[in-house]
Amino acid sequence: MREDIAAGRFAVGEPLPSIAKLGKRFGAAGATVERALSVLREEGLIMSRQGTPSIVTERPEHVEPGEQTEDEAEGPSEEFALLWAQLQEIREHLRRQSARLDEIDERTRNL
Repeated sequence: MREDIAAGRFAVGEPLPSIAKLGKRFGAAGATVERALSVLREEGLIMSRQGTPSIVTERPEHVEPGEQTEDEAEGPSEEFALLWAQLQEIREHLRRQSARLDEIDERTRNL
């Protein structure tokens, strides 16, 4: 998965597929995928919160199989992680508000 992130197959800011889909893609059991995601979280390449898909937070410039850069070992700062989580919450809030405005717009057209 680290190589896929480095190659851009999993884009920064986009959610990763589900554990089941990742397991199927890589031919791995769910527990193995969960461990891999945990390592990627520790490396700062992804971020996840309970009940939401993991999000790619960083794309390394170049990664050899099994290698990590110094920056990846440090991972994103706590401030970045907090801001990223807040951004995701804001995006979801805006999506819900947009849906509400669409409903209101539709009702006023029917008046």
